[in-house]
Amino acid sequence: MPVRFETEIDTINTADVYKLQIIDNDYTGSAIAFNALGPDGFTISYAGKGDFQRFNPIFATSLTFKISVTSSILSDVESFIDDMVQSGDESRFKLKAYKNDNLYWTGIVLIDRITKSIPLRSLEVRAIDGLGRVQSIDYNNDGVSYSGKQTIRQHFFNCLEKLGTFDLYDVSDVFFKSLVTWSEDSLTYDINDNILDNARLNHLALIKVDKSGNVSYNNTYRVLEELTKFLGARLFISEGSWQLWQVNEFKSGTRAISNYTKSGTKTLSIT
Repeated sequence: MPVRFETEIDTINTADVYKLQIIDNDYTGSAIAFNALGPDGFTISYAGKGDFQRFNPIFATSLTFKISVTSSILSDVESFIDDMVQSGDESRFKLKAYKNDNLYWTGIVLIDRITKSIPLRSLEVRAIDGLGRVQSIDYNNDGVSYSGKQTIRQHFFNCLEKLGTFDLYDVSDVFFKSLVTWSEDSLTYDINDNILDNARLNHLALIKVDKSGNVSYNNTYRVLEELTKFLGARLFISEGSWQLWQVNEFKSGTRAISNYTKSGTKTLSIT
């Protein structure tokens, strides 16, 4: 994907090296290097819907950083600002963050939330992980109703693919991780089995049909929220992957994490 701006950030207290890349789908030039202002280079903020109580199901994140606008990149930054203002396409500009060359965070740059100093010496850029925007996106297949049954994991993938960041992941990147230990009463729990892979939910359960046959859809955020609440879990992005963890599993001890690539290939990691 075309990288328009890029920076590396050495942390003060650890050996970790972070990298930020602003992706511009319409950009055709070489990546422009910049310095990020502030002691940490960027800030990730978490926000729960309402509060941070134990069973709050979804934590959305945003990432904020400041570009140091030096004379060598002034015209590039001015052009970037003009493109953002004129574009109006919220899916054009995206952000990838790496930690020690491993994908760390992905998001969409908010084109209406950039803040520049006067005179132009710094530019603050804010990106969101996409959870907030899917509150206005219907849970359907590009305007057409999904049909049949799908596994719970597939329903999560359907929703998360609508965030606008799915294309930022390579085929081998771990897109989704889960720690869900529930199983049906007659089954013995096994780390190789996962209710997300074994249980199926009919799409008819997620739509409404009136007496005239008109279909109305839940928004994608609500589907994510209800599925997560049903599992007694929490959904958030961390270390580059979307994580679905049952709240009661946040404790010491050995756990089996199910890791899924963007194609749905599953592996287990015991940690």
